[in-house]
Amino acid sequence: ASRMVTAAHGRPCLEMGARRTHEGAAVAAARAAVVAGFSGTSDLEAARTHGIRPIGTAAHSFTLLHDDEDQAFDAQIAALGPGTTLLVDTYNVEKGVEKAVAAARRAGGELGAGRLDSGDLVAQAFTVRKQLNDLGATATKITVTSDLDEYAIAALGAAPVDSYGVGTKLVTGSGHPTAELVYKLVAR
Repeated sequence: ASRMVTAAHGRPCLEMGARRTHEGAAVAAARAAVVAGFSGTSDLEAARTHGIRPIGTAAHSFTLLHDDEDQAFDAQIAALGPGTTLLVDTYNVEKGVEKAVAAARRAGGELGAGRLDSGDLVAQAFTVRKQLNDLGATATKITVTSDLDEYAIAALGAAPVDSYGVGTKLVTGSGHPTAELVYKLVAR
């Protein structure tokens, strides 16, 4: 966690590893991450137990559970407000960004952040920043995730990224093998 915070050069690191470890270990990992300099956790039990700032976004499965991206974004914004972080890369990043900004505006606000979770994160961050600026969403932030470690965070240093969501590589330990699985919901 300390190496990740150092690699981030002042940009917030957010702990998102609870799904990759035992629930007790997840709470301990969240606490350790915050001690090392992380800004918050997606683990609500860790937030409650240790007074850590809760943070979060939605999974691809949340988007896929809805009939389309618009419905998913509207549902998340209805629950959490337009300042939430919407996952914009489930289908098509460019269209996802457009829909996310529009959904926040329909709710009367500005989108808090768009999250990128796959592909060439450096290139996408530059493209999305330009697109957000062109849409007038200049205050909307960009959060990146996707099996980040300190090396991936350092590689993103020149990209217009506002925060890093770190999970697997944080809670499982550096260099240990993990089940790097991706699944998509195919029925509901």
